[in-house]
Amino acid sequence: MKNKYGYSPKGDVVYIKLKDSKSKYGDMIDDNIVLFFDDDTDEIVGIEILSFKKTLEKGNLERKLKNYNLNIFDDLKKIYSSTNIS
Repeated sequence: MKNKYGYSPKGDVVYIKLKDSKSKYGDMIDDNIVLFFDDDTDEIVGIEILSFKKTLEKGNLERKLKNYNLNIFDDLKKIYSSTNIS
């Protein structure tokens, strides 16, 4: 499944859906990062990033997520580019 994502400019929040899941739970791994896990398999099925632009601009997002083996950084760059922030 190709990652699906949404961005809310009002809240500066990004959600990336990695996999379908009937039931999931969230775990805040950082002040601005929530990972969502499938209830049955504990696989990561989504990620939410609060204060997205600020979090990405700090440059430490990849470091915070490196242990989770997520392939989302191209998506994050596309989302960031589409926000028209210089």
